[in-house]
Parts: sequence; C-alpha cells; structure tokens
Amino acid sequence: MSQSTTTASTKSQLLPRFLQPDQIKSFLPSFSFQRSTAPKQKKEWNPYTFFIWAFLLVGSQGINMIALKHDHRDFMRRAGSRIDLLREVIEKIERGEEVDVSKMLGARVESEEKGWEDVLKEIEQEDLMWQERKVKKQAKGTVNGEDKFAVSEAVEQKPRPVEKIDDSTFL
Repeated sequence: MSQSTTTASTKSQLLPRFLQPDQIKSFLPSFSFQRSTAPKQKKEWNPYTFFIWAFLLVGSQGINMIALKHDHRDFMRRAGSRIDLLREVIEKIERGEEVDVSKMLGARVESEEKGWEDVLKEIEQEDLMWQERKVKKQAKGTVNGEDKFAVSEAVEQKPRPVEKIDDSTFL
C-alpha cells in the first residue's frame, strides 16, 4: 500500500505545478466545491408573476400592431400614389392630350418598374387573402346572408393574373 501512495505523490510531483491537484483547487472558485446536503427549500410563488407575463404579452402584441399599422399605411400610400398616377394618365388620354405613357409611368427605369411590380404583387396578395376569407366563410355556410351555393359559384371564378404589358403597346 505504501508503494501506491508513494507513486501517486511522485506522479503529482512529476506534473507541472499548475496541474497539481492542490493548485487546481486554488484556481477554481470555492463555491464549485461546496455541496450542500440540505434539501433546497421551494421558493414561494410570486403573485406578480402573472401580471408580468400578461403585460409582456400585451406589450409585444401592441408593438406588433403598431408595426402592422405602419406597414398598411405605407402600402396604402404607395398603392394610392400609383393609382393616382394611372388615373392622371387615363384622364389625359380621354381628353385627347398627347401623352408619353412610358415616360409618365417610368418605363425603362429599373427602379420605377420594380416599384410597379411590387405594388402589383402586394395588390394580388391582398386580393388572394380576401378570396381565402370568402372561402372560409363559405365553409361555415353563408356569407352575408347569401346562400352557400351562390357564394361557391362566385368563389370558383379564379382571379385573372395580371398580364405584363410590353412597352411597344404604348408606342
């Protein structure tokens, strides 16, 4: 037995000083060695926890609603400005004025064309969303007091995709 203890002490002496067991204990914080044998007492429930979580949830939903409101306002502003521009072009054409449609609508300007595509995509997505709502209402039975079958005929008609118009049409 004495030989095994002597080999253990000689092994620890052969190790560099910072790897010796006594030195390692001095590097580590003392709380990592303290093991409490007493069972932990369960903390009492804080009565304000419910209110904290409720206000966090309400606050985050409020922030989401504000962001949604801003997004909708921006969409309406962009779509409204594009519709006003189209309305102006149509009125000039109806009055018989000479109009350069490509120039007014920003044809051949990449940023303007991208803006038109974005607005058209957003309008198509919103239209699809409204149609999906109609379908869901149809599944429930009636829509605005109408018969289920009348609504199904109206919903079955799919929207026409927006056709791209090439610039040669207006020249």
